[in-house]
Amino acid sequence: MLMALERIAVAVVLIAVLATQAVSADVSLAQLFEQLREAPNDEQAAQVESTIWQRWVHHDNARVSEQFVRGVYLLEQRDFPAAIEQFSLVLKIAPQFSEAWNKRATTYFLMDEFTASVADIERTLSLEPRHFGALSGLGLIFLSNGKLQEALAAFEKVLVIYPRSVSALFHVDQLRRIMQRNSI
Repeated sequence: MLMALERIAVAVVLIAVLATQAVSADVSLAQLFEQLREAPNDEQAAQVESTIWQRWVHHDNARVSEQFVRGVYLLEQRDFPAAIEQFSLVLKIAPQFSEAWNKRATTYFLMDEFTASVADIERTLSLEPRHFGALSGLGLIFLSNGKLQEALAAFEKVLVIYPRSVSALFHVDQLRRIMQRNSI
């Protein structure tokens, strides 16, 4: 039963990725990031963000894509050890797949394994320096460890890439307030 549900989930995600890929294939990732920076409102920014995520989760190798989607499914099911194992398998086949590094970093974060998470975030950012999701994750790790200045810097980097990021705007505002209160 579980394998049938996994196959259905994989199929649904792959169909969604392929469908959106056909629509946005003519726009480069660099153009999408420019659109993200210049989005005139939150709705348009969210649409561009969604397209960027769709690009990030796509891999040209069908086997890699299928294994990646299986890892995402396991992550969503909160089977963290199995998700780590799955993402690690993906990364052995496709070590340049930045989103697989990011998803494994997310999994480690949810397991409170911050050192491993940071290592995978660093790898993600070495492959895709504009990865606002990885930068946000780094900010959350710093926040969890009480490193407020480092957290602020990470969220501010998100805002350079994605000025309308609701999460980053919230965290920057809160961190500045806390730091201002602490300095008085």
